[in-house]
Amino acid sequence: MTATTTTRKQLRSLGLSHYLAREVTRHLTPSQRNGRAYNYLIQDVVASMKGHASKIRVKPHTRKTLEAASSRLLAVIDNCIPVAFGESTDSELSQLAKRALLQMQKTDCTLAALKLDTAEILADFASNNLH
Repeated sequence: MTATTTTRKQLRSLGLSHYLAREVTRHLTPSQRNGRAYNYLIQDVVASMKGHASKIRVKPHTRKTLEAASSRLLAVIDNCIPVAFGESTDSELSQLAKRALLQMQKTDCTLAALKLDTAEILADFASNNLH
């Protein structure tokens, strides 16, 4: 998984059922294919989740599951607003600030991706213990 895509298996590890993961991604176009798994853009998946949750016949428990999964997915996306450090008079300070900001963004992305991977591993472990 890259930081901007997700698969149905990863959606299931976030608490969605097989059916719900399929329904959320049914009308989405995969951005790429990784082996037998299709990768979907997280922005598209979150928008689809919100659209599915807004339907009248969706039960409250399903709505909560969709909201929790979408908030976890939104944490993966870089939601940082770029700051114009280049307009500063001290060029060395602005270069260091840019480098620090980029490193923080990479760290945040990596941490969010690791959280998704942890959820996937825990889901696999739980399903293996059921058998």
